[in-house]
Amino acid sequence: GFGLKLFQALNTTDLFLRSGNPLCEALTLLTIDALQGNITDRGLDSIGLYYALQEKESDFKEEFLKVYLFGKRLGRAPAKTILLIDTFEEIVKRLETRDNRKLTEEEIIFLKEVENGYAKLVKMFPWRFYIIDRRKDDVIKQMKLLIEG
Repeated sequence: GFGLKLFQALNTTDLFLRSGNPLCEALTLLTIDALQGNITDRGLDSIGLYYALQEKESDFKEEFLKVYLFGKRLGRAPAKTILLIDTFEEIVKRLETRDNRKLTEEEIIFLKEVENGYAKLVKMFPWRFYIIDRRKDDVIKQMKLLIEG
């Protein structure tokens, strides 16, 4: 049943928690996000983005908003999302270093879709994102400015 699908969404080795049921994955990630508190690695934008990217036959914005607005009703929508950008090669390198393994070809393809998806989200909702470009910004200094106001 549905409960089993939620547990299967957690029991995966996939970097993006894709278990074949995007809606269950989105709900599972929203639950994890709600339990973690205010600062998360995979916040509502990522959850909505992962869901929208897997629903390839549907409208990207519509699918993203389906999850985002549900999360917003749960009180999980941030005022702003910090988006760190870098070269794609550096993004892959950081993930591989963090996870101490090489990404699969399929993971790299999906990661590129995620990067492109965030670019779409920034164009659709520019007021929601605070962008830090790791190639030219001092990340620590920019984060301190955000925290201290």
